[in-house]
Amino acid sequence: MKKLLLALLFLCCAPLAAEAASRFAVCSTTCTWDAASTAMWSASSGGATGASVPGASDTVTLDAATCVGGTTCTVTVNTNVTVQQITMSTCTATTTGCILDFSVNNNNVTLSTAFTSTGTATRVLRMGNGTWTLTSNTGTVWNTQTITNFTLTSNGSTVTFPTGNSTTSVTILTGNVTFNNITFPSGGGEYEFTMSGGLTVTTLVLNGKMTLILDPARTLTVSTLTTNTSSSNPVDIRVQVSGTSSTITAAAGARDVQWLTLTDTTWTTATWTCTNCLNILHNSGITITAPTTSTGGGCILGGWLLWRDMPEHLNDNFPAWLEKAV
Repeated sequence: MKKLLLALLFLCCAPLAAEAASRFAVCSTTCTWDAASTAMWSASSGGATGASVPGASDTVTLDAATCVGGTTCTVTVNTNVTVQQITMSTCTATTTGCILDFSVNNNNVTLSTAFTSTGTATRVLRMGNGTWTLTSNTGTVWNTQTITNFTLTSNGSTVTFPTGNSTTSVTILTGNVTFNNITFPSGGGEYEFTMSGGLTVTTLVLNGKMTLILDPARTLTVSTLTTNTSSSNPVDIRVQVSGTSSTITAAAGARDVQWLTLTDTTWTTATWTCTNCLNILHNSGITITAPTTSTGGGCILGGWLLWRDMPEHLNDNFPAWLEKAV
């Protein structure tokens, strides 16, 4: 009986796990999102402020009631942010609109579900120079596909997508926006860019053993494309719809990438060279040189590299590989 009473006492005194809460920003002209002040937070759209500052298990919404009276308002962030999701799809106001500003203090942002800003409301996101870390291994983790009246200023920010594994499958709905730095991790998984227009990235970093899927008939513009790849950690780049094409372009100059498998890609403007790469199907505008020696990650057969961990979609083409190689 004594042990039972002690166990019950422990349960009563133990801290309760945080429950997910919805937090709505309410802002009159200017307000500050910091670690302690509850002055701008409500538990309902346009409701009374004083709700707790959003935490890791909470969602944050900037909507049509955020800017009090419809007057342009600016939410300046002054803390590193860790929440489930930030949504500002319907955040709107007169003239400049509803502004979410990370650029003053350059904070880091961690999102366990997604960032979403779609629709036609007048809204502005200033990303600052911090790192935006997206951690969900499934579903749409970034959605700015509809960019009518949306202004994204990427500043010096870095966006990092979830650490890959065999079950990682995420979608990035970009719209025709410009990012500063996008970094994809190694470890496997599929990352699918769906571009309603083109997409511009100042620096795109592909760390090995992953698949990057591009939207058909769209253009990915990069200033710097970095491939941290090897024979045992290649990157597979292909297009969402087999037999269509997606374009990768950069300013004129010599551009060298390595250890890629390429399918349905068109490379333009720069002089592209792909060393130790596989030309699977329908690639143009790039000089592709296959590996010439056996490696720890696979073997060479007639000039073709057969990696132990071939991308799943290449299985259907394997008989063609073998036939061509032999």
